[in-house]
Amino acid sequence: MASRKPFTWDTTGDLPAFTDTDWMPPPSLPDGAGTAAAQSGVSGNQGQTTGQTAASVPSSETVTYAGGALVFVNSYGSGVTDAFRNEIIAAENFFQSHFVNSCTISCSFDLQSLGPGFISINNYNTIEESYAQLRSALQSHATSPDQLAAVAALNNLADPSGGAGFNIPLGEARILGLTGPASGIDDSIVLNSYYWTTSDLQSYPNDVTSSIEHEISEGAMGRIGSLGVESSNWGPMDLFRYTAAGQHDFTGGQDGQPTYFSPDGRHINTGLQFHNSDNRARCFDVYGLADWNGVGSDSNYNDPFGPGGPGSGGAGTLSPTDLSIMDVLGWTPAPATQAPAAIDDFCGTGASDILFRNVSTGDTWFEAMSNGACGWHQVGGSNPHYSVVGIGDFYGAGTSGILYRNASTGDTWFEAMSAGACAGWHQIGVTWIAAMSNGALAGWHELSGSNTSYSVVGVGDYFGNGTDILFRNASTGDTWFAAISNGSLSGWQQGGGSNTSYTAIT
Repeated sequence: MASRKPFTWDTTGDLPAFTDTDWMPPPSLPDGAGTAAAQSGVSGNQGQTTGQTAASVPSSETVTYAGGALVFVNSYGSGVTDAFRNEIIAAENFFQSHFVNSCTISCSFDLQSLGPGFISINNYNTIEESYAQLRSALQSHATSPDQLAAVAALNNLADPSGGAGFNIPLGEARILGLTGPASGIDDSIVLNSYYWTTSDLQSYPNDVTSSIEHEISEGAMGRIGSLGVESSNWGPMDLFRYTAAGQHDFTGGQDGQPTYFSPDGRHINTGLQFHNSDNRARCFDVYGLADWNGVGSDSNYNDPFGPGGPGSGGAGTLSPTDLSIMDVLGWTPAPATQAPAAIDDFCGTGASDILFRNVSTGDTWFEAMSNGACGWHQVGGSNPHYSVVGIGDFYGAGTSGILYRNASTGDTWFEAMSAGACAGWHQIGVTWIAAMSNGALAGWHELSGSNTSYSVVGVGDYFGNGTDILFRNASTGDTWFAAISNGSLSGWQQGGGSNTSYTAIT
């Protein structure tokens, strides 16, 4: 079992299930009366709760994400409102969009009055594995740089639990191949309506999302620590506690040293500090050892893995350090995606520019665009005997070049652009490409083998590695690709199967 509290951390109970409660000490939250009541232990402003689930909230549902393999199966109690449900799904979608593991996790959610002691509570089950079993599982599933660095460091680490073993939440255990699917609830999460009022759920959606991310990351995905003081067993996060000097520290604060996260002790973010259970004696103070303290970069209490609550200013997204934590626990990051470069981007800014040409004089300009604003750049060096027949990134450098061709001779060039000006002309044999780099001409490039019987009918990335040129014989329908690599012809490939009754559309 586990839970989330504003301005403090989590507590964990014993097997077969853990219970983490998130307590509410000072400073006060925006709901001043409720916070005062929490500190004094007397009744106060307990906010508003909903007596039943909103009509539009189903009792259960399966949450998937386009292109993702991580699935959440949710069940909702009577306290779940539309706003609460939306924030739950936002938290789950965040994890689904960032991690590619194939895994199904069952969670239950509710909003109940739990009194002034803590802001939320969750309940989760674990399995027990030896250090050798956990390390082997992490190693066999390591693919990302952080995962590989982590397992390399663990290979040099003796069992810190001394044989006590590690408790592993079921979601993490599944992705590591340590257990299979189950029919029960993996993580049961309840927000305390004493602090999360109906208006708070609507007014602070990102704070709610952060709290849900906090809970799911623990009881469903493995972000728990124990060091043998929270329970007799240890937790996966205990393996990644380091001093600022890069040394493992398993004392939980007994040595008086602050501890930080690192995959391997080499790259340490000292702005986010782990909670230490006690800096005087080896005893557990009921606050979660894998949570951030409200110090350093997290002193404003808005990181999802640290203190939080209504009005704390959470963004509803994990920090880079938080994402690295999930990564080393076995949750493999989704590949970085990058928007395709604009095919008519002469300045390398990612925005399309507009090319203009005077067909009588050959004078050529382009209008550079940035956030809807424009600036004019002359290309220069053109010739009215040449027509612009294509635009593309012939160098694979993220900047478009301009393809010119003389219809009478078949002579073809591309014009390279750099910083908004012509940087050079490049002949393509009787075909030339004007290579562009950062908006200026970078040079002319020749492509041999052109023929006046063939016209340029398109440019595109036909080989998946850069912009190529499509030629077609209008009389025979014969079609060829000129594969371009780094501004030079790397080979010809026949398209085949053409027919003069059909026109190439690119």
